[in-house]
Amino acid sequence: MKRTLVCSLVLLSLQILTLAGCRSTVGDDERVLSPIGSWDPDRAEILEWSSVDPAFGQDRAMEASGLAGVGEHLLATSEKYRRLIWIDTKTLRVEVELLDVPGASELEGVTVLRNEALICDEATAGVWSVDVGETAFESPTKVTAVPLVNVDVAAEKIGLEGIAAVGDASERLYVLLERAYEDDGSCASEIFPVLYREGVLVADGETLRIPLEDCNWRLTSLEWWQGRLYALKTRFPGEKYEVVVIDVASGDLTRVLEITDLLIGVRDQGWHNNVEGLAFTSDGAMWLISDNAMTSFVNDLEPPPAERKTLLMRIPTSTGN
Repeated sequence: MKRTLVCSLVLLSLQILTLAGCRSTVGDDERVLSPIGSWDPDRAEILEWSSVDPAFGQDRAMEASGLAGVGEHLLATSEKYRRLIWIDTKTLRVEVELLDVPGASELEGVTVLRNEALICDEATAGVWSVDVGETAFESPTKVTAVPLVNVDVAAEKIGLEGIAAVGDASERLYVLLERAYEDDGSCASEIFPVLYREGVLVADGETLRIPLEDCNWRLTSLEWWQGRLYALKTRFPGEKYEVVVIDVASGDLTRVLEITDLLIGVRDQGWHNNVEGLAFTSDGAMWLISDNAMTSFVNDLEPPPAERKTLLMRIPTSTGN
């Protein structure tokens, strides 16, 4: 079997349900900004799949966390179950790939740089590299540890949550610590600008510190799209869900989409709304995926049945389909 970024091998069926209702060194490739996009949550769609591997259907507590867009494709992580989930958004074919990471790993944010997927591991405060070029599947697929140099993070339950590459032509990436507790009792998210050279991620520039209104807020998932750094900003308890753009020079946030009512509404249909993954595809659509379980340590290779299903949502642009 072969895998490429434009082809995957497990057929899904689709049902579409329309919902009513600090500073950083800025490189030349980051200075030319396109206008902030506009998306239409009134035309959001939920995609419901049926996987050949029933252990990773949406009715299982697969704990999808990270999400990355690669052209017309999506790559998701299954946090506690050591899997990459490959989704072709046009043909809706998917492949589930077991990774050779430690059993206690917690795979979070993911980004693709050329033929390499880089995945945050919250449990080890590290990053794994996976070759995603055209190679035969192994079982499990080998991974390589990517050292983080001069990046101040620790292996904690609330830790490395997102990673974003600034295009294939750049060595620049951003790594996200979802929430840090300050000495005065306040909280902030932190974003580390890094350079990826010779298999190592090295801090490059001052850490972006994003103050949070209170310690129930957090940033999850980073995605670089059309010259801007996007993230999910969520709050629990007291549910709030926002999509924000982060100024990579100042750390200032701009809210571009308020989706609280939209995501609270899906619970009545049996979907879990703890969205942790954000991505964009080449048609400009925004995609969200939810982590549908809350567990501590897991020592199984397959997830149990879920109380609420994994949400995969597509939000089209205001002018697109």
